[in-house]
Amino acid sequence: MTVEALLKKGQQAAWRITLIVAAVSVLKITAGLITGSLVLLSDGFHSATDLLSTLTSFLGLKIAGKKKSRQFAYGFYKAEDLATLIVGLFIFWVALSFFKEGYSKLFEVSRLDLPIIAFVIALVAIGVDFFSYRYLKVVADQTKARSLLANALDKRNDIFSSSLVFVSVVLSFWQIPYVEGLVTIVIAVLLLKVAFEAARDGLLSLLDVAPEEELQIAISQEVLKVDGVEDCLDLKLRRSGPFLIGSLTVGVRKQINVNQSHDLAEKIEDRLKTKFPQLESVVVHVEPHKSDFLHLCLPVETKNGLDSKLAASFGRSRYFLFVNLKAGQVKGFYFLDNPFAKDKLKAGLKAAKLLTEQKSEAVITPNIGEIAFLALRQNLFDLFESRATTAQKALSAFLNQELKPLQKPTKKEQ
Repeated sequence: MTVEALLKKGQQAAWRITLIVAAVSVLKITAGLITGSLVLLSDGFHSATDLLSTLTSFLGLKIAGKKKSRQFAYGFYKAEDLATLIVGLFIFWVALSFFKEGYSKLFEVSRLDLPIIAFVIALVAIGVDFFSYRYLKVVADQTKARSLLANALDKRNDIFSSSLVFVSVVLSFWQIPYVEGLVTIVIAVLLLKVAFEAARDGLLSLLDVAPEEELQIAISQEVLKVDGVEDCLDLKLRRSGPFLIGSLTVGVRKQINVNQSHDLAEKIEDRLKTKFPQLESVVVHVEPHKSDFLHLCLPVETKNGLDSKLAASFGRSRYFLFVNLKAGQVKGFYFLDNPFAKDKLKAGLKAAKLLTEQKSEAVITPNIGEIAFLALRQNLFDLFESRATTAQKALSAFLNQELKPLQKPTKKEQ
């Protein structure tokens, strides 16, 4: 789902719940005035504050959906964070008001007229709160809109508070003292918790707080899966509304040109945006990665250790000798048969794919065709030409930096 679609979905959810909350607020306030239930009347005004909170979320998402401009090059996504902060502060103010009102009602005995109306409205409020919570939670998870999530959590608490209101209405009918005051104070405590969480999340996001560590690790691991990437460095992420904006540096051991660097950066960006839809934009920098480890390949005709005879051609060699080098020292080697040596067409291309699967990084060969050359270079292989007779001599020349990188194929592909 695109960024625009996610924002539109969040706006629609906020607007629908706004209409529902408005209707329920009017019902509660009207029922409170008719029946004389102070706790129902208070809960009606409580719902009215939810209405303002939901409207704030809607306006925040609406502003966040505006197109980028020269003055706001990164868009208006942080308007949603500002809305989240405002929601939190407003709920905090309402909570303090409820504390004050609850305390004053601790010493009053409630009177209730037309109780059946109060009972019905209290039950309807519980059902509406449950539906609103489920709906907002699903949309918030899909859009990553924290203001919607704050409102969803508020609705979850409203289920409990509405249940308390229902119990309070029942007990008020029996004129049991302290009920309305206690229920109001309990509601205030729940509101304080929601207010703190919403204000904290909105403020931290405005201050560009990094997302959870698990997400950063997941993004780094996804980057390392891209062929040619040796390391993921300096990953920086920040939240902007429901989305993430970031930058990172990848270490590439091979010598690559500007075009290859650009293609690699685009490949990483596309992969990350596909895997993490909440990642609105990411800037990838490509830098050389220095390491004392190298996985090297030489095409050979015999299996005689490092003294194996170097093959005359890359794609038609009988075997491939893979050598692990660390700090200029041979740490191990192994052979693989070349199953494409006798293929009539594109033997070099098939062999290049085999080397890519082995996670090799460099090739030393006397000759290589055009297709194999391009395939290996596309996968960021370093290619070197050697006319030595054995793998050992070619390897020694490589370690002594006597081999020059191949800049073009040595022959046409057969």
